[in-house]
Amino acid sequence: MSAILWHSAALTRFEYFELDHRTFGYALRGVVLARLEGEPAEVVYDIECDRHWQTRRVGIVQTCNSVVTALTLRVSEKQDWYNGNTLLPELGGLFDVALAI
Repeated sequence: MSAILWHSAALTRFEYFELDHRTFGYALRGVVLARLEGEPAEVVYDIECDRHWQTRRVGIVQTCNSVVTALTLRVSEKQDWYNGNTLLPELGGLFDVALAI
């Protein structure tokens, strides 16, 4: 496992990130502490990629001002993206996810 601690003074945020090689591919996990719209916030993410670095699952939990918001997406072998059992056709064919906080 590899871990990184990153700080951006300009953006007022800290990020702790772990990359772990697993039997299915790779697990990327991290925590970001930041200010969102002037309020302190925590964003926890968990991304699973296959051996070819194609995203298979994304989990994000954001806590800001005591309000918790969660999102979990999964991706089929055909690159169909789902939120729970709901197909997200607008994301069809995408191989990757980019997180910006």
